[in-house]
Amino acid sequence: MPSVLGTQLLRGQASSPAVVISDVTVIDVERGTRVPRQTVVLDGNRILELGDARSVRTPAGARVIDGRGGFLIPGLVDTHVHTVWSAGATPDTLALFRRLLANGVTSIREASGSGREAELVALRGRIERGETVAPRVYVSGTASVKNVQRYGASDLRDLVRRLAAMHVDGIKVLHLTRDETLAAIDEAHRVKLPVYGHTHVVGGAGMQRPDLPFGFTGYAMAAVRAGLTGMMHATSATPTPDWPQQPPAASLTPETKAAQFDESWTRWLEMWLTRSQRDEQALIDTMIVRGTWLEPTLITDDVFAHPERYSPHEGEKQAGMTVREVWGIGGDTTIAPRRKVVMARIEGFVRRFNAQGGLVLAGTDMAPLPGFGLIDELALLVEAGLTPADALRAATLHPARSFGWSERIGAVNRGKLADLVLLDADPLTDIRAIGKIRAVFANGRVFSRAALDSMLATRRLKSEVVRLQ
Repeated sequence: MPSVLGTQLLRGQASSPAVVISDVTVIDVERGTRVPRQTVVLDGNRILELGDARSVRTPAGARVIDGRGGFLIPGLVDTHVHTVWSAGATPDTLALFRRLLANGVTSIREASGSGREAELVALRGRIERGETVAPRVYVSGTASVKNVQRYGASDLRDLVRRLAAMHVDGIKVLHLTRDETLAAIDEAHRVKLPVYGHTHVVGGAGMQRPDLPFGFTGYAMAAVRAGLTGMMHATSATPTPDWPQQPPAASLTPETKAAQFDESWTRWLEMWLTRSQRDEQALIDTMIVRGTWLEPTLITDDVFAHPERYSPHEGEKQAGMTVREVWGIGGDTTIAPRRKVVMARIEGFVRRFNAQGGLVLAGTDMAPLPGFGLIDELALLVEAGLTPADALRAATLHPARSFGWSERIGAVNRGKLADLVLLDADPLTDIRAIGKIRAVFANGRVFSRAALDSMLATRRLKSEVVRLQ
């Protein structure tokens, strides 16, 4: 089977020799303010100049894009994307890239290309060289028991060293026990790589770690104190000791596994309701003191708490599948009201973390549909109590800082990469304005609205799902 990470180009119009976006309102994401009547000059894949529209000179022969009535923001970043699904199936990567770019996403963190790390590193290089037009890729090397086996490593420390030798950008801890996670964190520090991921493990037959007793174990505070760079999923922050042991999972059948897992996960989340806010506050304080970022991925649980919000969903028209099909929601009518109660508590945690200056990142984990969820995630952050400016920073400035890419992306500034999105509405008034896209600028190419519509309409995701060999 050909590699899903092919070299085929996604065609956009190259911005050579220069592109000028005239008379546009630039959003200063750091300050959360609007700077009206700006002209921005792009030279190749860099911002050459920006300033007052009355004084910035338009280079001879430049392509001029009328920015009147528009709002220019940095390219969006989804910090939790699976270009290779660890569950065993993957959408055609280029089809996924089309959907991401069409939604203004110009950079991603690849969150778990388990076993494909070297291939993803090579893809990252092709994108940076302009050989493949796609979002820039920050590559995670996955520290998991399964990857130890895949790579023939002697243990997790050996695996982290092997991943570092592949030149991944960071290490993601996944489905590990507390002690395993602490070992991976320590080794990541030794090889000078950031380390982030899950701070819980699910054990039991038919579950993610069948070698462990059935149940859920959380260890967020221990991981943060050990030097965890970032926490993926607010659910990882559940301030609870080991979840009470449940009946053995050996009796699970394919027909009942999903329903029983949903029930078990819901019961574990409900542990939020048994802990004091003092415990939560202690975790927030420790994360902020140690500079640990938080990627809440609220959308992954909100699809279960509020299924009525997501089907029908705009992305279903292009994806060829429904949110209900992808996530299996709606079967157990008792789950949603219980999840709503827990979501309110989790949102409070995220709100307090942000209010105290914590670095919040926007990641979707491919929910509710691959390539379409960032608008939903930012809207949930606003619903949790962040301002639209806060939410916009979570998808621009904050990811740039967490990637170590602040000199390259995250703001509309002279000298930064020309990864930009031109909107028809003001995201500081309504964060859902990030879905009203007039044009996308990605690594020296310009995608008009017509080009973006074509990218969304070319192929249907359902027909692009393949099995990994």
